[in-house]
Amino acid sequence: LFRSATEEFTTGLRDFVLSQNITRRKRTSSKRVSAPATLLSLEEADDEERQHFMSFMEHLGANNIFEDESEIWKLWAKLRHDEPYLLGNLEEFLAKVTIQIKEARKEKETLELTLKRRIAEHNEEVQQLYEEMEQQINNEKERDRKS
Repeated sequence: LFRSATEEFTTGLRDFVLSQNITRRKRTSSKRVSAPATLLSLEEADDEERQHFMSFMEHLGANNIFEDESEIWKLWAKLRHDEPYLLGNLEEFLAKVTIQIKEARKEKETLELTLKRRIAEHNEEVQQLYEEMEQQINNEKERDRKS
């Protein structure tokens, strides 16, 4: 559930930003140096760039929140290179998403704990009923022997 939502979010955001970049490039293509055809993966990036990204994610409190940070990395690197003034928008958006994911995880954990507690209570109740029924059967057998 979280993974598909994260994937949909990053894909949609990337497509939107890239479409905005294409529109802006058409208007300002003579003023801008084009970006490299392929962006390096986070592992392939130089130490300084990787450190900037990791600081960015840490600042958001998003460390270990997203299962796959590669899409966020690609978007971040592309914005940093082509549209650095949009990094604030990305940061604000990711901060909101991070908060929502953390809240959803907390709610999930709370629901799981409640479910485990209710299962334990149910099992205890079933065990009690079983023991009462066993006692009643033993009482009936004892009564039959006496008769």
